[in-house]
Amino acid sequence: MIQTDFYLLLPLSRKKAVSLQKTYRMTEKELMETRDGAEVTKVQFKERVLDKYDTACELVAFSNSRGGKIIVGINDKTGNINPLSFVEIQETTNLLTNLASENVFPNILISIDTVKVDGGQVVIATIPEGKNKPYHDNKGIVWVKNGSDKRRVFDNAEFTIELDHHKTNDNYADLSYVDATASATGEIVFELLKLMKATKEIANSYG
Repeated sequence: MIQTDFYLLLPLSRKKAVSLQKTYRMTEKELMETRDGAEVTKVQFKERVLDKYDTACELVAFSNSRGGKIIVGINDKTGNINPLSFVEIQETTNLLTNLASENVFPNILISIDTVKVDGGQVVIATIPEGKNKPYHDNKGIVWVKNGSDKRRVFDNAEFTIELDHHKTNDNYADLSYVDATASATGEIVFELLKLMKATKEIANSYG
């Protein structure tokens, strides 16, 4: 859950980009385990937010994928912790919420929390999986996660979509549509074609 004192310091335009919904709060032990487990698809470490555009692209990539966390205060190459001061936490919170509301399109809601460590705190921004994909940056570029990094989508054809009727689906595509009530994936395709009012020629191309 976002720290109340930091939230009150945000201007109204920034508050709109921050979720006040209660979330599970990471402990210092869990933070260390995340760090020691190396960078994974859903976690990005940054010692400080120095490159605003690159960070905005990370927010876009997480939104277009399965969501994730940006942890500020940990060096992404060495794993060394460089805690943020009170002032740095304020600045980082403002910057991240600003990027989420003004540099991601459509804009997104993020949750911001802090974890106390020896010497200060680190900031954790949680980005949920987007509901209005695809998202793009302020240059109109779409980004998706690619392992621990991100990649640019140069064409809509690169943005993968999956249709499935298995509720155990692990959501491996950029956009997943799962209808567990359907008897088969073909049934889902059939219903979509009806909604599209597809011609016989178009329908046959999906066969």
